[in-house]
Amino acid sequence: MIQRLLARSRWLMLVPCLIGAAACSPAVHQPAKAQPAATPAARIDVAPIAEDQLAGAVQQLLLDGSESGPRAAVLVGVVKRMFARASERFDAGDETRGLGAVAGALYLVRSGELRPEMFDATATKALGQALEVVAPMGDEARSLAFLNLQAAALPKDDPRQAQILEHLKAMQAWMRDTRQRGDVESAGMDQRAYGELAMLQPTPETLKQGVAATEKWIGSALDFNAAFRPGVDNPRREQLMEAYRGIRTGALVLAALYLRNGDAAGASEAMGKPEVQRVTPPGLVERLDSAANGTDPMAWRELAALFAKAMTGGDEQVPIPPEIARGAAWGTMLEAYRHSPHAVEAVVPLADMLGGFGMPEAGMALLAEAATENRNATVTALMLQLALKFVLVEDRAHDPASARRVFRAAAPILATADALPDHASFKVPPARLRFAMGAVELRAGEPAAARVLLEQALREQSSVHGWTMLAELLHQAGDGPGALQALTRALAAPDTASAPLARADVHLVAFRVHRAAGSEDLARKAIESATTAALEARSAATSPSERAGAERVLVRIATQYADRQAASRAVQRAFEAAGSDKDTAGIVAIEAASDALLLKDPELGRTALRRALEVDADDEDLVYVALWVRLTEQMTAAKPAHDDAVEKALKSIERGTSWASKLADWSEGKLDDAALASGARDLPQKTEASFYAAMRKLAAGDRAVLPELARIARGNALQLVESRLAEELTAPRVQLGSPGKPLP
Repeated sequence: MIQRLLARSRWLMLVPCLIGAAACSPAVHQPAKAQPAATPAARIDVAPIAEDQLAGAVQQLLLDGSESGPRAAVLVGVVKRMFARASERFDAGDETRGLGAVAGALYLVRSGELRPEMFDATATKALGQALEVVAPMGDEARSLAFLNLQAAALPKDDPRQAQILEHLKAMQAWMRDTRQRGDVESAGMDQRAYGELAMLQPTPETLKQGVAATEKWIGSALDFNAAFRPGVDNPRREQLMEAYRGIRTGALVLAALYLRNGDAAGASEAMGKPEVQRVTPPGLVERLDSAANGTDPMAWRELAALFAKAMTGGDEQVPIPPEIARGAAWGTMLEAYRHSPHAVEAVVPLADMLGGFGMPEAGMALLAEAATENRNATVTALMLQLALKFVLVEDRAHDPASARRVFRAAAPILATADALPDHASFKVPPARLRFAMGAVELRAGEPAAARVLLEQALREQSSVHGWTMLAELLHQAGDGPGALQALTRALAAPDTASAPLARADVHLVAFRVHRAAGSEDLARKAIESATTAALEARSAATSPSERAGAERVLVRIATQYADRQAASRAVQRAFEAAGSDKDTAGIVAIEAASDALLLKDPELGRTALRRALEVDADDEDLVYVALWVRLTEQMTAAKPAHDDAVEKALKSIERGTSWASKLADWSEGKLDDAALASGARDLPQKTEASFYAAMRKLAAGDRAVLPELARIARGNALQLVESRLAEELTAPRVQLGSPGKPLP
């Protein structure tokens, strides 16, 4: 919509007819300066908030809008916990989630509620880490906020205060140099910077500064519009855009500054200024007045919906800066929740925002209470879907501890669902949520917890994937008969007949179980059955991902037959099916490179690595593919390829504190085995560190490390590719002969 309007240089001719002549002075740039970060107040006794207490404490804060001492004590404890969580995420190399947790800590605080007790050494560290992320982006508002808050967290005589002052001076120069443009453009840049600053650093001073910058921006837009002469003037596109934005959204942005703190009355009063009245959309003041007076419970929800849509860019007619839209959405959602804490329409969007702010278990606690209070199938089914979403989001972030907290918070939802007679028909039945959490525990190396969840889920709903997971768990624990019994149940599950690829997985697990038991005949039959199912899945595939999945299984089967040519053909077909889909191609590259290591086929591994580079695979995929190719080259004494794709891949990985970065440094010789092991944060990473240290020795011809690889194969890190590789490298050999059906 905006682009179409701007394509016509005369579009502003219509604006005077709608809003009248302009009557305000041009915007004047306000130089950046440090703002007080914390409001002086009588000190309070703060009780530390543990991780497992956070959900309840946050829910208490959300419900209590008072300014009482007890609430302040809880607020300080929660903010400190969130800074600690943010720092942990930065340390793990997860910058996005680290910034989310910092924002979560700050958004819980309303204007005037920042206190010195919130800022300790951990807060200092988290804010410094956040600054390191946003400063190179040229993000003025977040840089200013994190600098000011970092200064508040440090003693006045700390040497780092001088560094902060230098940073602020540099920002002043930057902002001054970037404002040498037309009045409306400079005013718009100031409005974004100081408006977003007021969102992140909630003090009366930053709010006042943000309001002043916004009012000047509105005035500059009106002045530009009044002075514009159609057919004579030829303004830049940026000026047209900024003037349009100021006239179209100026009142909404001004209201947003107050609504960030739940102050509908302040927002309504701000709309009364003459210049602002001329750009105020119809109905906004009525909504603000209704919210302020409490006469219309829907008013807060309507305001929340407006700013939530603007936050996601869902309405190009309301191009509000995302951070400002997010602040207003948060404040209005919070007030909507306080007015109706059990209303699904109020709870769901707030819970979703809490997830983005690094507090998913708090969001789940809100959903669980709503489910308990409503107690009907429709609401409970919705809450189960959201619970699954929250668990999967934390799992994708490789944060099993957070997924566990979410799952525990979802316990009332599961209890409510279990009591409903028709819960098995839900889109996400309770069993599916338990399956998902069982898979999380498997990947986290917690087989005992995984087994409890899987067995409970399977009692409720038999599924081929569930039984296969349980079989892998039992196989890893050395219970071959139990694993085979679970695999028999997998083949009899209701969803097995229509899932040939899942059947192939069942037979591949059976192959490993029989191989471990020394049952060669049964192992051969299992791999033949896996081949038949994989070929059936290949024929039945209807999507690129399904075709790629079938080919990946054929790669694994070809590897067992030591058939390099069949493996290479399957890899080529899998990449063709994946196309340019980065995620699918990354999975294919992982499968191909790991099997290339087992086949001792460096060229197959290089093919996978080059394809991963072509699709710009994520660092987490790329580093493993590169590692396996390098190990394959070392094991076969093969010289690096002329393009040295391994070196290219390793150098492309972003360096920092992430595990991918540490693995890349280890591969390049910048970290030794001990340093890699000390940098591992959890069981999967520790297992990987042990595996690569052993593999480097094995590649050099030291077979004395085979017992260490066998130990890794029998360990608790079931879902790691490294565990599978260790098992394959140490398992007894099976004479398979030729496949019953020729491999394509």
